[in-house]
Amino acid sequence: MDINVPGVQELLKNPMLLPGVGLWAGGMLTFIMKDIPSRIYEFIRHHTMTSISMPNTQDSFYAMAEWIEASKYSKKFRSLRVTRGKVAVGLGQHFFIYKRRLCWLSREKSESKDYEQREEITITFFGRDQQLLRDLLAEATKSQDSTKTKIYTPNHGEWYKASEQERRSLSSVLLTDENRKALTEHLHNYANQKEWYNKHGVPYRTGICLSGPPGTGKTSLVRAICAEYKLKLCTMDLSAVSNGSMQDLMNWLEPDSLLLIEDIDTVSATGDRDKKDEDGKIIAIEQLTLGGILNAIDGVVGSDGRIVVVTTNKLDKLDPALLRPGRIDLSLELSYLTPTMFLQAMKNFFPNFVVPAGVEWPNHMTPATLQQIVLGHKTDPIKVLEAIQQFETIEQLQLKKAS
Repeated sequence: MDINVPGVQELLKNPMLLPGVGLWAGGMLTFIMKDIPSRIYEFIRHHTMTSISMPNTQDSFYAMAEWIEASKYSKKFRSLRVTRGKVAVGLGQHFFIYKRRLCWLSREKSESKDYEQREEITITFFGRDQQLLRDLLAEATKSQDSTKTKIYTPNHGEWYKASEQERRSLSSVLLTDENRKALTEHLHNYANQKEWYNKHGVPYRTGICLSGPPGTGKTSLVRAICAEYKLKLCTMDLSAVSNGSMQDLMNWLEPDSLLLIEDIDTVSATGDRDKKDEDGKIIAIEQLTLGGILNAIDGVVGSDGRIVVVTTNKLDKLDPALLRPGRIDLSLELSYLTPTMFLQAMKNFFPNFVVPAGVEWPNHMTPATLQQIVLGHKTDPIKVLEAIQQFETIEQLQLKKAS
């Protein structure tokens, strides 16, 4: 400020004005200086530190939390919490040594755009070589239990790991010889022909339709397929999915995943459905339509290396557009147990038991019903056979009552 400007000297001599000028100058200086420490920190951090962040929407978040606990680093941490039934690192800042380098782990909460509380783990160390963090992430991921099938469910357009299940072998699932041959040939050709798909510009994906009465083993077969080919199992509640979220979920589907869409015959072609809010008022919500499912299946994004399996109890109600090749490449009808399947089941449950010749098997028993019988007589195959002989279907009982 030029104090020689006419009037400036008079203003500066004003005792009422000087304190105001001082406050203004002090405020400006504070405003300019307040960001300097954070800017210095960000400059140092950017040029001398390397970090990696893992949101809890990713497997790596849980892998890292479990690895830290298994490595006993958390024994010295003062903040712990239970994550999916297991003790894990808690919120806040934590320090540990990895490959003789000081690392610190930060677990913090964050709020997403849909206002859902989420968490994130960030690991930082001094240095600019990413390899240390890549090695750490690989070691944590490798330590995950590879003997279980990981199951994912959707949440706000993304896939969350919901649980793990013991792998079930494909040989333990009761199938007719024809269905077993068709399924194994189809999956074998698909799994071993990725180069052919890429060479000819064909999307590397396949679709399977499993139809049949309830209890015939459709879901069990899907679990066995995931176990056989080490696939992630992604399931969804169709009543909670819209056309838009269906597309998002398909886009976020990782390679080597199997998407299971159960009871697809319940999806209508068009229209909204009514739903009541907490006050009992009817509100309209967007409905997942068949067209939305078809568009998601046909989408380019998220299609590489994934299998879509749809199940239905009413094959005749499915739109032919869904079943066309390119969307559904294999259709299997799972029905009631045949004599061969009964013998296979008895061999699976009781390897050392020889089934007597001449046993008459019922015509309308599902694998689920047989399993319930076995659960009631786990160590007594004779009683299992007796219960099977006494089995009567609901239809047969209704005919008896009618007569």
